[in-house]
Amino acid sequence: MRAIYPAGFDKYIAAVNTGSTGQLSPFILASEAVARSISAGADAKAVALARATHKMIVTTFILILGGLALTLLAGFLGFRIWVVTPIRAMIDVMSRLTGGETDVVIAGTLRRDEIGDIARAVQIFKDTGIEKRRLETAAEDQRKVA
Repeated sequence: MRAIYPAGFDKYIAAVNTGSTGQLSPFILASEAVARSISAGADAKAVALARATHKMIVTTFILILGGLALTLLAGFLGFRIWVVTPIRAMIDVMSRLTGGETDVVIAGTLRRDEIGDIARAVQIFKDTGIEKRRLETAAEDQRKVA
């Protein structure tokens, strides 16, 4: 310290040793000014850090909400494509079968899920309906012959 501030340092040491506060007032004022400067710089850095943290929190929150929205949309579309559409197609096929159409194609019989189970059951109804018509026609032909 003495090499940097030789005259000021000597005055400071002398004032401390003698207990003379009057001579210390320039040093006290200078140290208070330095402390205020450091405090102001720290406050500015704290404010900047708080702003950056707030911005990061808001950005993270928006990204999480966006990801959640995309996940929900993908789930909705996936459910619609893999479940709702095949069930609606199956309802259409079953309505046509009850109307007497037996030339309908039943899609999804090779699926290994519940939709495939339903499609195979509808295929059985279709085959049973075709067999029933064939037997009715054969029975009517028998009656005509008899």
